[in-house]
Amino acid sequence: MRIAFSRGGPDGGIHVMTRPAGAITRITTDPGDDQPEWSPDGTAIVFNRYVNGRQNVYLMHADGGAIRRLTTDGSSSGPQWSPDGSRIVFARETPGNADIYTMKPDGTDVTRLTHDVLREYGPVWSPDGASIAFVAGTRVYVMHADGSRARSIGPDNAALPRWAPDGSKIAFVDETTGSLKVMNADGTGLRQIVDVTTLPGGSAFPANFTWPTWSPDGTQILFAAGSPTSSHLYIVGTDGTGFAQWTTGAVTDESPAWAMRSPSAPATSDLLVFDDTGGILTFDPTTRVATHHPLDGWRPGDQPFLSLRVDDSVVVGWGDVHASPISGRASHLLGTGVFVPAAERGAVWLTSYGGVQTATERLVDMRGRVLLEGRTPSGVALTGVPGGLVMQNPGGLDLWDARTGRNTRHLGTSTGIAAPAFGSLLAWCDHCNESFELTDVGTPAARGAAGSRSVALHLAGASLAMNQARFSPDGTHVAIPAPPDAAAAAGASTTIVVVTVLTGDVTAQIDTHERYASIAWSSDSRRLYIATSSSSGGRILEHDLPARTTHDEGPVPDGAGSLSTVMTRVDAAQLPSR
Repeated sequence: MRIAFSRGGPDGGIHVMTRPAGAITRITTDPGDDQPEWSPDGTAIVFNRYVNGRQNVYLMHADGGAIRRLTTDGSSSGPQWSPDGSRIVFARETPGNADIYTMKPDGTDVTRLTHDVLREYGPVWSPDGASIAFVAGTRVYVMHADGSRARSIGPDNAALPRWAPDGSKIAFVDETTGSLKVMNADGTGLRQIVDVTTLPGGSAFPANFTWPTWSPDGTQILFAAGSPTSSHLYIVGTDGTGFAQWTTGAVTDESPAWAMRSPSAPATSDLLVFDDTGGILTFDPTTRVATHHPLDGWRPGDQPFLSLRVDDSVVVGWGDVHASPISGRASHLLGTGVFVPAAERGAVWLTSYGGVQTATERLVDMRGRVLLEGRTPSGVALTGVPGGLVMQNPGGLDLWDARTGRNTRHLGTSTGIAAPAFGSLLAWCDHCNESFELTDVGTPAARGAAGSRSVALHLAGASLAMNQARFSPDGTHVAIPAPPDAAAAAGASTTIVVVTVLTGDVTAQIDTHERYASIAWSSDSRRLYIATSSSSGGRILEHDLPARTTHDEGPVPDGAGSLSTVMTRVDAAQLPSR
């Protein structure tokens, strides 16, 4: 996710911060550049440029290139895009007055929307494009997008209104105190989010140095606050919690704008889910807030198996297996055994392993209802495939059919390992330091060669941890950790291999710089998260699949176990927490 903002002083100009890494790139160098706003598709930025006391609206590419001026009157400011990107709304001063105008993104077709004696500033389009909010005098007004039916909805001393992404609320600044407030889109439900006088150094903050912008998912507000000589960016949840300072130092950071979309990756609200003592730990890589969620069925002394996300439930347990709905409703005891991922939706297999022995293997749904059952075969269950299980035996992998109780297919020649399947697609290996196989187990054995592909690898001193491999949610890629062999020298690290399923091409080999690592995909299959572990605590890496870039997103939260899955803030908000 990207945030544009202006910075004054010797490093003046428009800057872009990439979160959650926090990397900052300066994209313009003119100290008079201010008030950046992203185009809806994230490819361009419109902004103000002040030159010798005159201000005009400019447009540039998102990387700072191809800058061109859109207005020439010397008194235009506060540009904002329409949701469809077809118009730009802005304020223009005339002697003794200021009004709201729109224009095309090329600066043509300038249209005046307001024609009264009030001074109008800070226009911003509603997310549906039907309305424009602005400040007239000292109050927030809303009008139709054509300038008709303007009506006051806000309190006195208001400035810089900003619509929530869903259009239900408007954030604004109290010009008396500089504090950040939110109200419903009709002006009701007024409440304060942040009192800037309580921020570090906040007692000296002038009111006109607070600038708000919403996060793309509407759960947070980013704002600048400070004085003409020192101001910084801050983040806070819309409920007033999760406050954090994002920029520091002797800088004047102002007018942040959060990109709603990115040409390379859409904005997300990913929370990383780690296994934790007695439950799971959700971690927001943007705010670095970690929350513990206790779950029924996870007991002290249980084996350190990952939790498993199955539709809208989290499955945990060793011996007694439970499913805890994300909605926070009561958990369900699914039965006795050790759980294994199933190919069927909304289900897991309960199987034997180690000291936990079962007479039958059972496919159960999230209420514990048995969908399939068969007498426990020889071997160790690795993953579900349609209608059955992949069983590990000394001579290879057997595909066991629960309906007949028989093995229908044999793969490999020695003890192999398989990843959790993607439908009927199985990733497995028995010579895991040289290659692995992608096999469609739905293809009859007689035509097995047509449904299988071998992927050769060159892993000196390492072997694939195929049981930790993960298919992307859309099934287009598979990521596999390759930790160093036991005999590898100190300092050897795990490599994450990412393979395109359709072609078998290796698209990335990511050096984690640590000996141990766990992985999870984002729900849109565009980002692979990697959590490393070491005596010093480990790091979180984010690999952007389309861009083929990997970023360090900071340390793993204290006390976190293995990375299990990725969850949205909406889902996590419904889980019990402490």
